[in-house]
Amino acid sequence: MPNEPSATEPIANAAPSAAPEAGENAAASTDARATRSNAVDPAAAGRADAPSPISPDIALADEPIYFPGGRARPKGSAVEASLDDEMLATWNRGGLGSEPAQGAKPRPSHAAPRVKVDVTEVRGDASEADMQRAARLKSYWPFRICYEQGLRRMQKLHGTIKLRLTIGPNGRPSGVQQLATELGDVAVVSCVVKSAMGLGLPAPSSGTPQITLEISLWPGDEPVSVKTALRGKNAAPVDAEALTEALRTRSNEVRACYAAGLRRHVGLWGRLALALRITSGVVDDVGEVESHFPDPEVTACVRKIFLHAEVPSTARELSVVYPLRLGRAPDARATQR
Repeated sequence: MPNEPSATEPIANAAPSAAPEAGENAAASTDARATRSNAVDPAAAGRADAPSPISPDIALADEPIYFPGGRARPKGSAVEASLDDEMLATWNRGGLGSEPAQGAKPRPSHAAPRVKVDVTEVRGDASEADMQRAARLKSYWPFRICYEQGLRRMQKLHGTIKLRLTIGPNGRPSGVQQLATELGDVAVVSCVVKSAMGLGLPAPSSGTPQITLEISLWPGDEPVSVKTALRGKNAAPVDAEALTEALRTRSNEVRACYAAGLRRHVGLWGRLALALRITSGVVDDVGEVESHFPDPEVTACVRKIFLHAEVPSTARELSVVYPLRLGRAPDARATQR
């Protein structure tokens, strides 16, 4: 057997730890690997993006095991990584699917950071409506990526930035002037100014018009991920596959816990990330990390199932995260901007 991992040592060549490949649908990178009973679909083995249903009635899936703080993110662009974080935040919050009380107006959830761009002034030969439409369409992701960098340093960072752009003949800004800011992060402001220089706006019919942008930035309902994920072969302990199979022997019991929750809340769903401490082949501590599963009774039931579970023995104490996904996220709770 290879050298045993510690809680902080990444170990190579763990099949379940492969980072999800970035594809045409970035949100698919966070799909859990589902199991049917205790067996893995051979066609999906080793693929983090290939779920297979565990039951026709009760959806249960697991994600690859990883060390605390070591969940792999997509290797693609910053936009794909942000979408992955956004989808994960939606799953971590989950939902009960219950109808709101009569007369109550449920507060809409918005996991992602908010970015609003307004054209407040146009000087010269340019349509304000066209500039507004293009500015919002083209600037959302560049400005959001800048803002997320600041949120990783200060989760409550918010404010506005006011810029004046001079539009060249091809629609590209030939100059950007910072007029004012209430945002207390110089690096974010600098990043936004630089990103504004790359915007493709409608080409003016004549001259070099100027537009004033007011960019409002404020946090979403979930904090931005601040942990650096270990990637690929170094993301999970060497015995992750054997450990996963041992944990999956409890899948029917987990399903029973979730079924009880569904009887209380028909639309119950969410992510339940379990922090497991393993000593001498026994799970001696189980807690919930990262996620906030909406039914605490299900959480307590699942924790009890895995506490004192026997798993492959390790030479030293091992701490890992074993995330489960219970149910399916309704379309209405899909990622928003």
